[in-house]
Amino acid sequence: VGRLDKDTTGTILLTSDGRLPNAVLRAANKQPKVYEVEVDRAVSIEDVRKLEAGVVITTVAQRDRKAKPLTAPTLPCKVKQLGPKRLRMTLREGRNRQVRRMLEALGYDTLRLTRTAFMGISGADVPRGYWRDCDEEEMRIIERALERAGEAGKDYSIEGVTDGQTRGGAGGDTSGRRRAKGDTSKTKPAISKSTDQFAMPTGVNRSEE
Repeated sequence: VGRLDKDTTGTILLTSDGRLPNAVLRAANKQPKVYEVEVDRAVSIEDVRKLEAGVVITTVAQRDRKAKPLTAPTLPCKVKQLGPKRLRMTLREGRNRQVRRMLEALGYDTLRLTRTAFMGISGADVPRGYWRDCDEEEMRIIERALERAGEAGKDYSIEGVTDGQTRGGAGGDTSGRRRAKGDTSKTKPAISKSTDQFAMPTGVNRSEE
């Protein structure tokens, strides 16, 4: 949920619950995404204000299973200057390579781009390439997002899922959803920090830190 392009690092959510992408990425339900970006030269205050107000960019949008170019202003967003060449940008839109294209429209090249948080969930405590389970508070954030999406139309709440509705993921695993509603204990990683058969890191336990 909240995919990243290959040149960007940062927080991403993994789930087998097919309700979540629709609940947090569609139209009015879109959740805030926080990025920290470093560019090739000092950013002027004037350009910070332009980024906040919105700049015209061209992105590729999928419509009727066809890729079509979309040229339009970006929606207003929050921009904070962290240094002469560093910005923190909070967006709700999810247009293709949006942060890079916004900066490019003002003549800046992006050197580094990291998403530090998605829908209020931060992965700052997770080393690059590792993962961890969401804790109790993060599961509450996810549950509230599902409930808000239900209020806007379709019932995405846990209670609204019946045996006849799509569970998302193979085998209809709902253990994560049951835990979100009924288990008040903190979730723990399924495995400790280690590597898998492809020598890739697979988990991190914050209690080890």
